[in-house]
Amino acid sequence: MKITRRQLKQIIKEELENSASDTRDDEEIAVDDEALRSRADLAVNWLPLSVGDIEIDMPESEIPEVKKKVVKALDTLQRKAPEEYELVQKNLKRITSGHTSGVDIKNKKFSIADPSILDQSAEWLASIIYHDAYHVVQGTRGWHGKDRETPANLKQLELLKKLDAASDEIAHLTRVIEKGDHSDVDGDGDYDMDDYLARKY
Repeated sequence: MKITRRQLKQIIKEELENSASDTRDDEEIAVDDEALRSRADLAVNWLPLSVGDIEIDMPESEIPEVKKKVVKALDTLQRKAPEEYELVQKNLKRITSGHTSGVDIKNKKFSIADPSILDQSAEWLASIIYHDAYHVVQGTRGWHGKDRETPANLKQLELLKKLDAASDEIAHLTRVIEKGDHSDVDGDGDYDMDDYLARKY
């Protein structure tokens, strides 16, 4: 079943109003509390929330933990790397779910593959959010295509070290940088929409 955000807000509002004047016995109140928790879980999944100036809105995701992981990653970034967090806040307006990960530079919208992020650490997820926010910076400077990947990867690597990320994550990105062609998914020597659509991440 799918409902609109307006309908969900109304359901939660009515439940809160009813519970404020509830005179039923404890057993019935407990059932209502369980129903309210279920609606709250839906709210986490369907209603957007904000971290700083960034809206986190993942209506396509059916896994509430996905949104929680994004919030945790941004919190990690804010605590351990405030300068990089500020760059992310200035250059991303929205984080959402999608079949592949990538950033819409014009609209400052970062789509992240769901549910692959459930297997990622907070540090790694923070670093890829920063990586794509940096692509927005590059876009304002006229950098496009394959030429922008290595500088963004180097920035991401610096951040991983600052975040005290796991050694295997640092080693993985180091290998990616050394290889230098991770964005050329189809191996034709350029980076274009064909590569984006062929991504498995």
